[in-house]
Amino acid sequence: MDENKFEKKVNELCSEIYQKLSLLIDNDYILVDLPYHSNIGDVLIWEGERQFLSKLPYKCLYKASMYTYKKPKVDRNTIVLIHGGGNWGDVWRGSQEFHLKIIQEYPHNRIIVFPQTVHYDNLCYLTRDANVASKHPRLTICARDLISYKLLKENYTSNNILLVPDMAFCIPISYLAQYKQAHQHRDLFLKRSDKELVPFEINRFTTSYLVKDWPSMENKSICSFLLRFFTIGQRLKVIPSFWVDYFADNVVRENLVKTGVSFLSKHEYIYTTRLHGAILALLLGKRFFLINNNYGKNKNFFETWLTEKDEDIHFLDI
Repeated sequence: MDENKFEKKVNELCSEIYQKLSLLIDNDYILVDLPYHSNIGDVLIWEGERQFLSKLPYKCLYKASMYTYKKPKVDRNTIVLIHGGGNWGDVWRGSQEFHLKIIQEYPHNRIIVFPQTVHYDNLCYLTRDANVASKHPRLTICARDLISYKLLKENYTSNNILLVPDMAFCIPISYLAQYKQAHQHRDLFLKRSDKELVPFEINRFTTSYLVKDWPSMENKSICSFLLRFFTIGQRLKVIPSFWVDYFADNVVRENLVKTGVSFLSKHEYIYTTRLHGAILALLLGKRFFLINNNYGKNKNFFETWLTEKDEDIHFLDI
């Protein structure tokens, strides 16, 4: 298999991100809504955001999750960055309510939402969210697929809307290489276990396979346990939020990236219901089948960025 082909595609998507976003971030910034949990896909996005921002000549003045956030004192020139992912809309409404809170708390600052999948089942939420966003004169929202982009352009008409690939593509391949393991011959069916799962018969495509979700989702590590302990302590006001932020950034993040790379790199062929199973496979030069989720997120992303004819990259719409 030609790994240069994969690397070329990753570099193309990474360049697209820098072209679209680097000039917008022209001052020191804060980064909020970070994923202090065990979903490796969200942490890969965070790692990509870190790597992207490290190339810019500005400082991160503050970072926090939805749960550790306390409004910092910053001036109007400070840029507010909101973590990307798949939680803009009403699928994961708690995260969206936090996004709206941030938009309302910084009426004069430039706000940039890193690339998001956007989905609404309830049009009342769409109308309400667009109305809140319309009151902010300096809000940029990045969509990571064409369907999300069109939805935002049609409804968030007062805001700057951009089409940008997922931030995980900013992770250097050389950085991930340090965690790679020798591959086995069994295929991997990376099967999510939450409400986005669509039933899928893997036996139609392969007979020698292992069925797993991300290891961090099935078996909580000591790092995840400690992070939960610290977060609960912070909510009870017995542990300062600073220590939770520090532990998440300096211990948990790297541990989960390592876990994801070690896990995926052991398998020759990846069948995945998780979008970042496919994205990480691409970063590692692994052949993959991406299987759709329950509202089309995976299909929309694939058709936006990965539609070239390729014998090693496939999409299954079931």
